[in-house]
Amino acid sequence: KREVDKLMSAGVMVKLPRDEYGRYVLPDNYIKMRLIDLHEYKWKPDPVTGEECWLECTRIVCDGSCDTREGEFTYAECPDRTILHVMTSRDSVERAWVYQADIERAYLQATSIDRNLVVITSTIPAFGEALMLLDKGLYGAKKSALGFQYWTEDKLMKMHYVKMHIAKSIYVKRVQGAVIRIYRHSDDFRISCTNLEILHAEMVALALEFNFGEKGFTVLTRFLGCEYERIDLQGNPCLNGQITLVRCTEKIDSMAKQYADLRDMFKISNTHQYTQLP
Repeated sequence: KREVDKLMSAGVMVKLPRDEYGRYVLPDNYIKMRLIDLHEYKWKPDPVTGEECWLECTRIVCDGSCDTREGEFTYAECPDRTILHVMTSRDSVERAWVYQADIERAYLQATSIDRNLVVITSTIPAFGEALMLLDKGLYGAKKSALGFQYWTEDKLMKMHYVKMHIAKSIYVKRVQGAVIRIYRHSDDFRISCTNLEILHAEMVALALEFNFGEKGFTVLTRFLGCEYERIDLQGNPCLNGQITLVRCTEKIDSMAKQYADLRDMFKISNTHQYTQLP
């Protein structure tokens, strides 16, 4: 029910019109997709204790495999991670300040590109309708990620960012001689600038356009499965130090536990010994 309420409050699905006999009036060339409720675990703060842990969640998605159209551009840009490492290196050398944020209910905010997607909601009585029109980018629809990309880019362009076409999903803006750089990977934002005052002002402006949730922007410590730590040339912690340490210890530890049976079966050495190297 909480998931249904979330989708309805975001206007993800809207009611279809009916004719004089009470039958649904479907759009031209409509495509019907059933809804699927997925049960999964997410690493997030417990709503009661506030402590980060694995929480069991339900997510409602649509069965995009029903959309069998071919020859259409459906995929959103995926930025090269090499560019992320280059930006990390450059920000370290320039002693830039780096922050991160992720958009809550990301795809659910972007208007659906297709206006003929009908979802079968009869299997989930809480919706109160048998069929509904998909109005936003629900997860599972082919063009949801692309619609979200167009939606975010439109907002960034209005904020006078320049889109980098060779380095995909990179956006640059100059303010009073300072350069602000944004690296966007789906709903994850990484932003950096050498001027902390200008950067803070920009993050406030971005928060007015995007829903970054209660946490908003925080100092970059984790991004795309990696852990980041800034230090100065003497090895002391420094939020804009000249050296950035990039680790994957948490990912390695979780994989070591997840595949513990395979390690034992093939007598593979304990992975943990490699995660403690400086």
